[in-house]
Amino acid sequence: MVCNQTLAQRLADAADVISRNPAALQLRYLQTLVEIAAEKHSTTIFPIPINTLAPFLKGLSPKQCGNPAFDL
Repeated sequence: MVCNQTLAQRLADAADVISRNPAALQLRYLQTLVEIAAEKHSTTIFPIPINTLAPFLKGLSPKQCGNPAFDL
């Protein structure tokens, strides 16, 4: 059994790693998504900011986007 002090130290260590390397948080997020997606019969919703997709959608007409009100 792991005691509270050990858990607190592990959490502090993880916070230290993330503070020194912010990409570590993004990698952990992606690792969590992979673990969730590996479960059978699950649906994973992956939120992506629209401004991330905008460069890919600029060449599409509103009709191709599936929504006539969608205009970038």
